[in-house]
Amino acid sequence: MNHYNLSKDNDTVYIVMATYNGQLYLEEQINSIIRQTHSNWKLIIRDDCSNDNTLCILRTFEISDPRISLILDYHGNVGCTQNFSKLLEIISPIATYIMFCDQDDIWKDNKIESSLSSMKMLEAKHGSEANLFVYGTYTLIDEKGKLLDEPSPNYSTPPNLNLLLSQGYVYGCTMMINNGLANYSAPIPISAENHDYWISLVASMSHAKVMYVEEPLLFYRQHSQNVSGSYKDSSFFRRIKRFFGLQEKELIESRYKMFVSLQNNFLNLGIENKLLNGYIASFQRGKFATVFFCLKNNIRRRGLMQTLIFYFHLLKVKSV
Repeated sequence: MNHYNLSKDNDTVYIVMATYNGQLYLEEQINSIIRQTHSNWKLIIRDDCSNDNTLCILRTFEISDPRISLILDYHGNVGCTQNFSKLLEIISPIATYIMFCDQDDIWKDNKIESSLSSMKMLEAKHGSEANLFVYGTYTLIDEKGKLLDEPSPNYSTPPNLNLLLSQGYVYGCTMMINNGLANYSAPIPISAENHDYWISLVASMSHAKVMYVEEPLLFYRQHSQNVSGSYKDSSFFRRIKRFFGLQEKELIESRYKMFVSLQNNFLNLGIENKLLNGYIASFQRGKFATVFFCLKNNIRRRGLMQTLIFYFHLLKVKSV
């Protein structure tokens, strides 16, 4: 780890950025953070062993702005999810407010200010000791930063296990969480599909107080290297392709492992959840038992076609 200076600060917003070969869009993203109307922030970046010009770009920003710190550690290339986990482990003991940043988007100038305002409203209503979770939506742009003729997705349904046991739908780049939720979330297990899915699950399990920001606060860039997928993934053609493909079955089996990790983490805290326990137990019996449990407990996806895809592939999963 390098010489960056991190200390407990109740007012600073900590932004964590996981980078890997991000030279194409990185400068534009960091400059959008520098332009924020709320200037009391610290950007903590961990690079995952990039082999392009990413490190040179990051070091230039680190030298020019004392609010930007680059983490150099001995863990090597760990992948995107564990990259965010390392960052979260470092700052969760000291940060009151935490945001997550991708390397290829563009933040609107008021993103921090608006997110923090929502967080303060949650604090005023529920107290700062509660687990607090602010998230929202985005505006879609293409590789060159041109607006796409697509509406901003509506993710206003609060994260709950009835939906999250079938899919994650809250994007990390829209999130702000407080220290309490961060401490519940870190470290992120190896079995987690991605950091935002894991944090959404933890928020639901820990009964976090949630606020949705309707105004899109960032430009979400669509290109061939998107880690979180593309808006085209939800097109009718893609859904039909997924219906008959292996991807969904593999995802369901992989997510089962994540749910077991979630169960174990909360059992260690003395917390049980009947719905999570029941889903895991039904999954162990396999196929029709899982589908029946999901139907009985309204475990579904956000949309009829997606729910049918989910149920169809549950029938193909072997018991574990």
